[in-house]
Amino acid sequence: MFGIKSLIILGHILTIIRVFAYTIIPKGPTGANIALGLHLLNGVAFSALWGAGVVQADELAPPSLQATSQGVLAAMYTGIGAGLGSLVGGVIYEQYGCNAMFYTVI
Repeated sequence: MFGIKSLIILGHILTIIRVFAYTIIPKGPTGANIALGLHLLNGVAFSALWGAGVVQADELAPPSLQATSQGVLAAMYTGIGAGLGSLVGGVIYEQYGCNAMFYTVI
């Protein structure tokens, strides 16, 4: 039903919607509740991107390196990507504020 390409597009669109919405929600308890609801989109986006990424890594790798390719994907996504994203995001947040950080993510 959904191919790799459509899952990747879905994951990115949901992430863009969620992150953009963070920049326009009201401050205070109402905004916090909206943010919690919006974060549910992350579950769908993450699973779509992760599932498509694993299948793509499996298809691109030779049979003897399929598990290794999935390990490299995990290291890049949850290790290097998360670490660099946190560092760069923190610098942007400190220098320019939260909206600039969210727009950079988009």
